[in-house]
Amino acid sequence: MLDLRAPKHLVLNGFPLQDSHRGRGVGRYTMEVYDAILRRWEENDEQLHQAFSAITVLGGATPDFREIFQNKYPQTNYVAITPKVEKRNLLKYFYYKFSAVPKADAFFAQIKEPTVYFLPRHQILTSKNASYTVTMVHDFAPLKTQRFGKNPIIDPLLRIEYQQYMKELKKSDLIVTNSSDTTNAVGQYVGRKEDIATILLGNVFEHVSPKPHLLRPAPMREPYFLYFAGYDYNKNIPGIIKAFATFIRKHEDTNHTKLVFSGGIKDEKRIITLAKQEGILENIVLMPIIPDEDLPWYAVHSLGLFRLSYIEGCGLPEIEIMSLGVPVISANIGAVQEMVGAYALLADPHKPETAEPLLYQAAKKRIPKEHLEKAAAHARTFTWGKTAQETIDAIMDYTQSHKPKNMEK
Repeated sequence: MLDLRAPKHLVLNGFPLQDSHRGRGVGRYTMEVYDAILRRWEENDEQLHQAFSAITVLGGATPDFREIFQNKYPQTNYVAITPKVEKRNLLKYFYYKFSAVPKADAFFAQIKEPTVYFLPRHQILTSKNASYTVTMVHDFAPLKTQRFGKNPIIDPLLRIEYQQYMKELKKSDLIVTNSSDTTNAVGQYVGRKEDIATILLGNVFEHVSPKPHLLRPAPMREPYFLYFAGYDYNKNIPGIIKAFATFIRKHEDTNHTKLVFSGGIKDEKRIITLAKQEGILENIVLMPIIPDEDLPWYAVHSLGLFRLSYIEGCGLPEIEIMSLGVPVISANIGAVQEMVGAYALLADPHKPETAEPLLYQAAKKRIPKEHLEKAAAHARTFTWGKTAQETIDAIMDYTQSHKPKNMEK
């Protein structure tokens, strides 16, 4: 008789760690979860060692990542199934499909005990030989954006990749998402409600004190609001600029305030055009992506974070900045509300003018200190250790109550 509580071989897909070049996003978030799990594995955590016989990370033969797992996590296996990692979108789908997938299948076929294959979002490296497939959907916003009649996937080959991803996602035994809103959307797209677990993400600044950054000179001479994220349709950049323009025009005592965009400069022409149309070009500052080590410095000297997305997978930037004691002005959408609770100033993204009084409230420092302190304490309850623990709990609950697909294992 098959013992469903017997230890299983946990295999972590490591390609997002190498494939992400954005600094933030899926690669960084995946590493945070993996690091929390693997540190416990190295410390011989009783729960993990009772649940799993071994942990393996699958990836490419990129030396620096191989050395990370071999040196930092000596009890973790690192298996390179490709000679490199393909980063070009034009070739990635085909490269993975014809190079990595067969080798992943071969790797799983040689493991004797049942296997649990954990895949971060947008991965097509599933394996027909895995006993259980668990997919973590960090952010479903690109697909949820279709609710508004917009298709953010312009590149035909990228569209093929997303379509393939959707097919593979439906094959997942267990899906882990980062908000109830994402859970609902995933359930809608895969056509089922069962075996989808909501697990909120952690906060990379949970242990960062704002005090040292406050002691440094401010990075800018003028007062400013800070925006950091991408520039996809769901981010509502036109709405952000319109709301900020209303704020500038309405209050003469704030017309010198800046809005700093940190998210790369790929859409700078579009932002400049929108700012010109609103007559606030001189109030816009475009910056490259601010690295994590400098983001608290920019944040604590700002008047607040300002985002106004139509839809998000979660409210992670809000939580990160909130934990530093900084005001947050954002959108009253499900995933954001789920994380920030009653501690952010929320506006209707479809009515940008509703953000104007919130911007003025933050600009004039009319948010009570006690409220900001409570907000920071709330934001620090989001930890990557908790995310990892809840992920492991979800995996164990599923695999100890469901038979593996490959019974012969």
